[in-house]
Amino acid sequence: GDAIRGADSLINAMGDGKKAAQLIIQRANINDKRKAGANALKFSPVEYQRKQSYRKFGVPLPEIPLSERESFQLVHPVLDDKTAMEEADRCLFCDDVCNICVGVCPNFSNVTFTAEPMDVPIWKAIKQEDKIVTEKIDVLSFKQSNQIFNIGDFCNECGNCDTFCPTSGAPYKTKPHFYLTEESFNSEEVGYYLFDNTLKFKSGGKIELLSLSDKFLTYESDEVVAKFNADDFSLLNVEFKSGSVHEINFGKAAEMCFLLKNLKDFSIFKT
Repeated sequence: GDAIRGADSLINAMGDGKKAAQLIIQRANINDKRKAGANALKFSPVEYQRKQSYRKFGVPLPEIPLSERESFQLVHPVLDDKTAMEEADRCLFCDDVCNICVGVCPNFSNVTFTAEPMDVPIWKAIKQEDKIVTEKIDVLSFKQSNQIFNIGDFCNECGNCDTFCPTSGAPYKTKPHFYLTEESFNSEEVGYYLFDNTLKFKSGGKIELLSLSDKFLTYESDEVVAKFNADDFSLLNVEFKSGSVHEINFGKAAEMCFLLKNLKDFSIFKT
């Protein structure tokens, strides 16, 4: 792993090494027999949290004496079965539920939540003279139940979660930024604000809204108003607000649908 970027953290070395191994398998056309897709979690979310909250030190590694290090004998002999199992028991199973960025954040700004895996269709609407044509162009798939969002009010962008992320990610940059008050939301360039079953998103000076009422989701931006079925996010109606806009992609609306459905009852957003 260190061969890619030079001396760095052990976390980054492991991540780079894994990527290198995957590329070797791909280029060598080796049949990877591991099944893709999500497997059942080994523990409950509470048990994962408990494993991460206690530090368990590793056993001292055995070493052969200096007098015997004159041949090809291993300086650190292979562990016996009992010791090997003790070491394996220290595993935090971060392939199942990571949440390392939550634990290492000094400001408690990274928050984990359990989401309902779902496929959300992405729609496109085109205005053609006297009619509007709609088309499903893609699907936004959320397969992983464990998700992370960032509270922008608390985050000072220290980069701690970036350093410790085992997948070389940067949660404070890539995860959705939520603000807890409208005042703090208005003072930022990019982010989300969730209130009264309504999700507000701002970027580049533009505001987008997605509201849930009864069995419908209503999306509104400076350019369009659209109505969706709350159950399957099928597009029911579109109205263009600007005569200069003739085509709209609802990719952002699909992302907002996932966040609104899974976070509308989250305790931190209840006032």
